[in-house]
Amino acid sequence: MPTLTESNLETIQSLYDRGLYLQAYEASKELGPLAEWRGVDGRILAGRLAGNLGSDRLQIVSHWLAFREYPENDQALCYAARTMIRRWGPYFAIRWMDRHANRAFTDDTHRGEWHGILGVCNAMLRDQKQADAHIAKAYEIAPKLPWLAIEHASILEKTDRYEQAYEVALKALDDSPSYRPAVQTSAHLLVLLSRQDEAIQLIEDAIPQLESGALHCQLGSMFNQRQRYEEAREQYEIGAEKMPLLDKVRGDAWLARIRSDLASACGDPDTALKLLADVPKRYKGHFHQQVEKSLENRPADATRKLLDVPFIRQHYRTCAPATLSMLAKYWGKEAEHLEIADAICFDGTPYHAERQWAQEAGYTVAEFTVDEASTVALIDRGVPFTFSTNEPDSGHLQAVIGYDTTRRVLLLRDPFYPSVGEMLIDSLDERYGAYGPRGMVLVPPDKAHLLNGLELTDQA
Repeated sequence: MPTLTESNLETIQSLYDRGLYLQAYEASKELGPLAEWRGVDGRILAGRLAGNLGSDRLQIVSHWLAFREYPENDQALCYAARTMIRRWGPYFAIRWMDRHANRAFTDDTHRGEWHGILGVCNAMLRDQKQADAHIAKAYEIAPKLPWLAIEHASILEKTDRYEQAYEVALKALDDSPSYRPAVQTSAHLLVLLSRQDEAIQLIEDAIPQLESGALHCQLGSMFNQRQRYEEAREQYEIGAEKMPLLDKVRGDAWLARIRSDLASACGDPDTALKLLADVPKRYKGHFHQQVEKSLENRPADATRKLLDVPFIRQHYRTCAPATLSMLAKYWGKEAEHLEIADAICFDGTPYHAERQWAQEAGYTVAEFTVDEASTVALIDRGVPFTFSTNEPDSGHLQAVIGYDTTRRVLLLRDPFYPSVGEMLIDSLDERYGAYGPRGMVLVPPDKAHLLNGLELTDQA
């Protein structure tokens, strides 16, 4: 294998820094497979390039080996810390980083980066004070490090400061319009701010300048959210072509599941079924195993209906106010979710407070047990409803906005995730039967007739 030198790595690094990952990959082939690169700079660049070409596994392995082989290298230490977050989560990452708290960094760039990583970990654990202190320290030490703006935006997002997060990411994008992390972060935050069309435009403008499969997949996800399913399929296909190192089996299975889901959304259940049949059972998971059975046994009159309920991003433990706000907006009413939270939340939202708010706001309200019959009856009349899911250690409120009897799923609008979610109809009683599961419908006075004649399960 040719020797890795500062000179030949510099060419690849330059292409990488400009987001030209495919060109960087072609140039890298003269130096042998990325997995065989040695030296701290070689390991780290190989991992970064592999991650942007679809191989999370090679990225993780390369960065961890860089630290194991060069534990005194500051850059390797920082990448090892990020690997700890991905593999074990923020709590264990902080504990691991504590063991290196007395590290004498040889340059300010990586010392600042270290504080940025600590800031993100603390934000993931919702310790806003510590997170803000670490990112402030990072800026003080390494004010010109571009990546700090991305970590700062992440900290602000994880602590519910979405507008501020977008302003930080946008500043990074203005400073460097072709900086791929700034493009993706800014677009993601625009979606959380319910500015989806701007997010789509931002990605579409950036794609010609960058060779990033991740950008195409992000755009595909946005098209999916806007029910532009054929365009979503196209973007995922282009994204796959730009990820030549996509992990075999695991990566192929991920792509096949997405292709199958989009085929279903496009009204092509035969293709959806064929795509799932090619996925090894261990990579289907319980959900797609059940969907496969439903596709095989779908009735002739199977149908899919989806109501256009807007997405509003919740804050910490404000899932109920955000869901109520989404449904109010669906009915053409304004109800700011944080104002609802101030009125009815206390470490979550009790059911009676949710109902009381809706009644006092003038809605006609009914609570019931969510099942297939009640769901179909309401959705067929254009009426979405709130849906409570209880787990041993938590509770969550989201909206049921449709159903698909081809796949036998409820279609959900979760206030945390922009994409339309799915839940197996047949799991309602098995998973949540001890709690109902509870649903609540609310319609404005001029739409109260939509509930006439309905017999919702357990409404009485």
